[in-house]
Amino acid sequence: ELYQFGPLLAGIDSDIRYKLPSMIESLELEMAKYKNEKSEEKDKESESLSDQEKKAMHDEKMVKKRQLAQLHKKWKLLQKMYCECIPITNNGAFDLYLQFKWQHNGCGEYRTNSDDGDDKATKSAPPKRPDAKKTALVYFVEPSTLQISKGDTKEFKIWCFPSFEGIFRDVLECEIANNPSPMKLTFE
Repeated sequence: ELYQFGPLLAGIDSDIRYKLPSMIESLELEMAKYKNEKSEEKDKESESLSDQEKKAMHDEKMVKKRQLAQLHKKWKLLQKMYCECIPITNNGAFDLYLQFKWQHNGCGEYRTNSDDGDDKATKSAPPKRPDAKKTALVYFVEPSTLQISKGDTKEFKIWCFPSFEGIFRDVLECEIANNPSPMKLTFE
């Protein structure tokens, strides 16, 4: 089976999948702290704060609220474009232990957009990657292992972050404990 991500913007830092949720969490904590402090101190300080100070606090809260909304919007867009959630249901009689591995270590086989898959292209040497000296990871799987109890459903995520223009293909091997044949999913 082949899953195609479709056209993606090249050069987006793959660490954004960690940085953005961290930024959201920090801002949410600030907002919660701000709300708690405001409710506790409201009675005490409401009389001592000038209208200008109250307005400044309100404006600061509104700026943070807008920033948080923008970060949530970016996160949803990032997940929609660069991530695929794949559910797995264990219908078997035993618990499953799965381990995910990329056939090409997540770097993917590379071909240019101009390669159309005809016989001439496959007989010639594959094109040289622009990152040949230090091959960049393109595909990421999270988590790398998964344990699913019988009757349960869990999901894993596939992220795709190409660092330059081209077509990248990699095969995700899902090794199932005590099963000699891994399940394979191809991503492009």
